[in-house]
Amino acid sequence: MKIKKLDIKSFRHLNQLIFDFTYPEGHEKSGMPLEKICFIGQSATGKTGILELIKDNLISLRNAKLCNNYLDIYDGLNFDGEIDYLSPSDLIKTQGNRIYINGNVIPELPSSGGSCKWCTRCA
Repeated sequence: MKIKKLDIKSFRHLNQLIFDFTYPEGHEKSGMPLEKICFIGQSATGKTGILELIKDNLISLRNAKLCNNYLDIYDGLNFDGEIDYLSPSDLIKTQGNRIYINGNVIPELPSSGGSCKWCTRCA
């Protein structure tokens, strides 16, 4: 999975930042995620924070659970913004407590009494 975009509206001391991690227009791989990304800067400018934000979001995304194509468990983002990933088969966007796959939001699980109506895991 590769990151295409990171849009930070507010996270710690970082505000209103958009990182586009794709090849620029005119390049033969235009719009595709870059092969390598380096964060370079002075101490205490947010480099480690950005990496932690991405790591935490990937862990939350990996731990997300689907039940009958509904989002059952997802911790959501720990910042105000969004991250776009490209997997081998899908474009995945995380925004707040929502996950989008190829532009379609994964709906939250309709629950009745705190458990879903489809699986034995939730019953």
